[in-house]
Amino acid sequence: MLKIIAKSEATDRSVGKVLLVSHGGFIRELLSHFFDEIGCDPAENFGPGAHRGISPNTSWSKFEIDFEETDGKMKVSKIVCHDLMNKDHLRELNNIAL
Repeated sequence: MLKIIAKSEATDRSVGKVLLVSHGGFIRELLSHFFDEIGCDPAENFGPGAHRGISPNTSWSKFEIDFEETDGKMKVSKIVCHDLMNKDHLRELNNIAL
């Protein structure tokens, strides 16, 4: 999958966007992989370990991911978290009567 993303998004591999929509359990595992195994630093608005919490429904996170190719295999070389479990878009719903 990494090869497909890296090669299809940009020839210089510096620009690309991917939207991942999934179940909260998978997203929690993915965040654990990013932070605990690859060493991603937390976003400024969250402290260490915040990625282990329950991600609110419809929240989103934004990462910058750099890839490198070594011996014909794609590998994540760096991950920067710009936003984690953001749910600001839900604030507007507090004023709507259901």
